[in-house]
Amino acid sequence: MKKNLFLASALVMGMMSSCSNDVENVTVPGADQNLQPVELSIATPSVIVSPETRGIGTVGDIADEAGNVWNSEELYVNMMCYYKDGAAAWEVSKWTKVDAGGGTKDIENFNNVKVTAPSVGNQGALVITPSAEGRYYPPTASKHQFFAYHIDDAIIGSDYTSPTADGNPEVVDDPVGKTRKVYFKIDGSQDLMMGEAVAKEAAGEYADVLFSAKSARGGVIPNLVMKHLLTRFTFNVNTDKDDNNLKVEKIIVKSKDRGSMCVAYATQPAQLLEFEDDVTGLELKEKAGAGKGKLQALTPVALTIAPKSVGEALMVAPGEESYDITIVASQTVGGGQSHTFSYDSKIKIGNGGALAGSSYKVNITLYGLQEIKIEAQLTGWNQADDEINLTPGEEF
Repeated sequence: MKKNLFLASALVMGMMSSCSNDVENVTVPGADQNLQPVELSIATPSVIVSPETRGIGTVGDIADEAGNVWNSEELYVNMMCYYKDGAAAWEVSKWTKVDAGGGTKDIENFNNVKVTAPSVGNQGALVITPSAEGRYYPPTASKHQFFAYHIDDAIIGSDYTSPTADGNPEVVDDPVGKTRKVYFKIDGSQDLMMGEAVAKEAAGEYADVLFSAKSARGGVIPNLVMKHLLTRFTFNVNTDKDDNNLKVEKIIVKSKDRGSMCVAYATQPAQLLEFEDDVTGLELKEKAGAGKGKLQALTPVALTIAPKSVGEALMVAPGEESYDITIVASQTVGGGQSHTFSYDSKIKIGNGGALAGSSYKVNITLYGLQEIKIEAQLTGWNQADDEINLTPGEEF
């Protein structure tokens, strides 16, 4: 299921009053800056489904459905300056604070800052921890871009061990390639997402100065468009008989599970996710209850002829034409004995492989153990014509 999640980020930031509509380099006394603080809001999670139609599971749900709401998901925001002083640049966006005595101090805006989506509903303000100095566009001829990503609890460090001491993702900068990346390890329950800002409405005369103090003064709002980067599998399972006491215990899909995610860039790379080649089994999980919460191991599901939706959803590395799948089932047979067994198969995609941001519904039919019945019929013996003479201890 391909979902485009729109974070309407009302990053409407002004600057000092100016006698010109152009962005000019000025020195702003601290007491007279009159800068507007950053405001961030988030719009309805909108979903495009291809070819079918949530670790906390998938963010949002199908468009127009009741589950298509925000649920306090954690996002990280980066605001990067990509043009200043008349030339291309690549650095975390900063503004210069001028104190009453004329002293200056550079203040970063969004440098991998954690924000939180609304806890209820499908739109509203993001929850942002205020910085001590505030966050503003610098009053210079500079242009900036906004990036956001969702990594859930798939955070690991660059040595594939642990995140930073504060539990946030470790950002690795490449000043030459002008990118930022973080490392991840998925278990099938995390929904990795990333997006950059576009003008919420037509930028008009400000199209060449996105995003800047000038465009903010013109009312241009950056709109973060989030995209799902993994492939999503959902599972419907049934059996051939209603009374065969068959249950599905586990569903395991083999996938690549660790790598890096590009979370900011001057030029978008061909692949936002880069995976290690090793594969491992990712196990389908289920929600522990209604609302937000980590997923738990699958509770065995009794099967019937009518297909049943099993588990939450499983997110895997995209791009493969087939994925090995193991279904573990159990069945109680005559005498009350329970037997556990497994089925091995493949999820075949074709057409160039599974698409990132797409969901595939996997329909599975399981057949239970069949009782072996053997009948014997007594028949008369026929006398053979030859006799066999055997004397123990003698060769013959």
